[in-house]
Amino acid sequence: MKSKLEKIVCTAAPQGSFGGRDYLGSKILIDTLKGMGFDLYILDTTCFFQQNTLEIHRIFKELRQFDPKFAFSFPNAGYGLGCSVFENGKYKNFFTEVLEIPLALCWDDPLGQFSMQILSPLPVTPSQSEHGALEKIKAVINHPLMFHFAWDTGHIKAMINIGLLSEDKIRFHLLGSPQQYVEYGKKTGIFTSSYTHDVCFVGNIYLNQVKNNPLSQFDIIKNIAQKVADKKIADFSNHAWDLLLAEIQEIPTKTREIFKLKLDESFFWNAYIYIIWIGVNTYVRMKVLSSIEEVAFYGGFADPYGINELYSFKNINYMNSVDYLVDLPRIFNTTKITVDVTNQLVHNSAPGKFFECFSAGGFMLIDYSKDIIKAFGEKAKLISYKTINELNAKIEYYLSHDRERQEITRFFQNEINTNYTTKKWLSFITSDLKMRIERTGQSERR
Repeated sequence: MKSKLEKIVCTAAPQGSFGGRDYLGSKILIDTLKGMGFDLYILDTTCFFQQNTLEIHRIFKELRQFDPKFAFSFPNAGYGLGCSVFENGKYKNFFTEVLEIPLALCWDDPLGQFSMQILSPLPVTPSQSEHGALEKIKAVINHPLMFHFAWDTGHIKAMINIGLLSEDKIRFHLLGSPQQYVEYGKKTGIFTSSYTHDVCFVGNIYLNQVKNNPLSQFDIIKNIAQKVADKKIADFSNHAWDLLLAEIQEIPTKTREIFKLKLDESFFWNAYIYIIWIGVNTYVRMKVLSSIEEVAFYGGFADPYGINELYSFKNINYMNSVDYLVDLPRIFNTTKITVDVTNQLVHNSAPGKFFECFSAGGFMLIDYSKDIIKAFGEKAKLISYKTINELNAKIEYYLSHDRERQEITRFFQNEINTNYTTKKWLSFITSDLKMRIERTGQSERR
């Protein structure tokens, strides 16, 4: 008997999105799903972001003929939500309201992505703010044909606490490593000879955007970002969302009202994106990286104009951005210690590079993550840090204890390759979807 999910439409990010990284992320997920035996229609989302009505209409006709039973938002929820058409005076989601098929929303940062897509364009001044932001978001994401999948328990808690979703609508599963990293690690093994670097960091900073984003004109917004960053640096077991809400509560009521720093105001959500995605990310990462004796830096593609400022830090060796599938597994494998400073949009978990690094045979130190410790136990505490001093102590220790470092790598590599691969993650989602859709009868068009 053929699965009701045999035919699936998958979104693919435009090729230049997020420095091309989102496009590659889409391709990895699509290729994995194809390898699992599903018949796929790959939808390039460029036409929706450009509102190319002729192309959208062509895709609509093709999809009616293809007759998909389900849609995946790849590489994350933002691209599925971004597929909308304007009909009868309102925007309708292309999948749930036009094709009338279920849509799997695979979260990245639900707080930022949902607000950015649904409240677009977000206001750049408090005077442009619109009230009723939460109800607008809630009305879209609670559609009965939208199914939510999270990899961070903190994201789930935040969405529930502010009343956007109920717990029964969300499923949790940690991210996984792509097959390319799994195969690289199996083929190469754990590197033991001449390493390329003692310590490296892989990721992005936003030194240019911190200064030139329109919201940087507001001292109150910049000050909040700096205070949240300072508290995060003091104890990495805190996450930025809770710190942000607490910091806003310290601001006098009248000032909060003037600057529209309330969850139900659309300006709040643009402030959130600037404060957390740009400001706190940059301040925290630069504080950590500047404290390490010497570190190689790979990445920076999300804000290339800020890279020049890195050259003033004598201990940071900028190595350019590299190919995600060809070069990055090798860099993880041939670096003694990769230091991660988790993206501040993360609450309790760790992003994909944690899984990728160990799967490729590398070793990583991560800031404290409740979800990772719960999943991997005491071994996760060995690679976690809560302060910069603890990070540097562990760097010094593991640089001089090769055998212990390699034993830890073998443990995580085995656990990840067994339980936390991209295929395992997608298998969980497709199985859960099949169960929920068949139970509710939502696999049939209304």
